[in-house]
Amino acid sequence: MARLSRPREPGRASRGQVIGLWRDVQYGERELELDAGHDAAVLSLVCRQFEEFSADGRGDGTTAFFPVFAGWRSIG
Repeated sequence: MARLSRPREPGRASRGQVIGLWRDVQYGERELELDAGHDAAVLSLVCRQFEEFSADGRGDGTTAFFPVFAGWRSIG
């Protein structure tokens, strides 16, 4: 499907190898782009603890867990 996508603006480079966008609380956004000739990818995640705060400033004692990007590999 990614290879079939077309750029919306003429003259803009094709982004046919970009297969997704990962976003997390620690690293922000990251595009996932397959290497040339590859058809799939394996995404590695870890679970990290972060403290969350309510509107009045109370913390949760770092009991909130979030999936965080740990790496990925393009496979063919």
